[in-house]
Amino acid sequence: MSVSRFDSWVLSFLVENKELDESGKLVFAYTCWEIWKRMCDVIFNGAKNDLSSCIIKIGVAPSEAVMVRNKEKVERVLVNKFPVFLSFHLPRVVKINVDGSFIKVSLDTGIGFMARDSRGQALSLVLDNSDMSFILEIDCEDLFKMGNSPSGGFGDWQCESVIEEILCLVSFCQFVSFSLVRRQGNQAANWLTKSASKGLGCDTRVLDPPLPLASILPWDLQLACEMESPKEAIG
Repeated sequence: MSVSRFDSWVLSFLVENKELDESGKLVFAYTCWEIWKRMCDVIFNGAKNDLSSCIIKIGVAPSEAVMVRNKEKVERVLVNKFPVFLSFHLPRVVKINVDGSFIKVSLDTGIGFMARDSRGQALSLVLDNSDMSFILEIDCEDLFKMGNSPSGGFGDWQCESVIEEILCLVSFCQFVSFSLVRRQGNQAANWLTKSASKGLGCDTRVLDPPLPLASILPWDLQLACEMESPKEAIG
């Protein structure tokens, strides 16, 4: 096959290989993407034309994509166990979302907490309601496991002080449970902890949240109202 343009080569290949299975199409798509990226780097950024590096990347990328796709197929069975949106839980139950942020270069860390009552409202004095039930929602599976089974160790994470702080809070409450949630349902805590890792935390955010956080809170509430079903919701 002799062609002089990239788009002509793509068209010719697809015409001559109509019977490609799903894996073959995946490999071809990644091949085109990597070649196109390298061409753009050479033409627009003046990058060196490294053919060997491109060939290696073409070989690795499809394999990674297949692994991710297979993992998603296995995890799809468990999707109902990890609800997606904020829900209005039972009255007299306080739900606390927890998230952590780690900046690898500077080794700075931050942790964020977002507490809500059964109406989805943020609470400023959670411990004043020690007779209520508490749900700690976490989107980090390692942190969730360490909170549920602290005796199992901390693995590669040097976060003993964070776990001890969480368990100290738990000791003051009568009814506490941990829940593993999806990142989309933990956006408020995620925003807070990213800010904390940059040293941007302040007490005024409870009454006067900045625009990014203020926009996340009503969006959570709107989704909760639209979803209605507690089986498909988190907070």
